[in-house]
Amino acid sequence: MPDEPLIPPDALPRGFRFAAVTAGIKASGKPDFAVAVADRPASAAAMFTSNQIQAAPITIGRRHLQRSGGFVRVVAVNSGNANCATGAVGLSACEQVCRAAAETFGCSAHEVFPSSTGIIGVPLPAEKLVAALPEAQKKLSLDADSFAQAILTTDTRAKVAHATITISGKSVRIAGVCK
Repeated sequence: MPDEPLIPPDALPRGFRFAAVTAGIKASGKPDFAVAVADRPASAAAMFTSNQIQAAPITIGRRHLQRSGGFVRVVAVNSGNANCATGAVGLSACEQVCRAAAETFGCSAHEVFPSSTGIIGVPLPAEKLVAALPEAQKKLSLDADSFAQAILTTDTRAKVAHATITISGKSVRIAGVCK
């Protein structure tokens, strides 16, 4: 009998699809790039570190949320490389991935929220992520578990949660994946 999904498709909020692919960031060859795509702009919020040293995706993600007025269409997360302590090269790589994701998924670059996790101080090979986007687009589905698995680094298990609540007589689905 197959394992039960961590987040069953019927527990996911409607209008969101997920994909995970191997872009070649991790030496293990495991999936290392995941996207969550909203069919239309989704209200978003983020809590950012107060550390003085902040990774490129934090700088770019903050700018994008401000520019979009708090709306996101794509969350793009790579694992295996934190894109932290990489200076202008890291910012440029992050922006390149956001532009390519926007083109792939039909939105504005400022509607793409980037995130990276992994090794610090190594330049992010943006070209690998950009090259993986067409495959990610083909794989879009209701499989949020693959997203949760692809963002793992040294974690021992995926961290997910989901709930369905009723608000004013309507069923509302909430799901979360975190690192």
